[in-house]
Amino acid sequence: MLIGEAINESGMIVATNLWITDSGATLSIDGCKPFILPVRALLLVMRRFGRELDPTVAVNGERLELGSGMSLCQLQFRAQVDVEAKNYLVLIGDGASKAALSNTVAAALHHLAGGVG
Repeated sequence: MLIGEAINESGMIVATNLWITDSGATLSIDGCKPFILPVRALLLVMRRFGRELDPTVAVNGERLELGSGMSLCQLQFRAQVDVEAKNYLVLIGDGASKAALSNTVAAALHHLAGGVG
């Protein structure tokens, strides 16, 4: 699942992808070796940066199953004050849904991975 895009020092767009395996949450940044973090690290990042999602907002984007009845979903949402929609990741389960800007989550996971690349 694509969770973030950034522009590197050379002006190239660098994509950050995330997928879940038996080993954990695998973070892949263009041009770098994938790095595996515990799924718990992803949950902690989402709990730290996520905010309660209005229950009337439909979440129907790509979904990653995290186990224990929890999942991570993509959401593109445009608030009335925004010109363009923003990309969010939504943690579903654990009694409530929490949404965080996807680039924020990508940056936090990159930091936890020790700045891979």
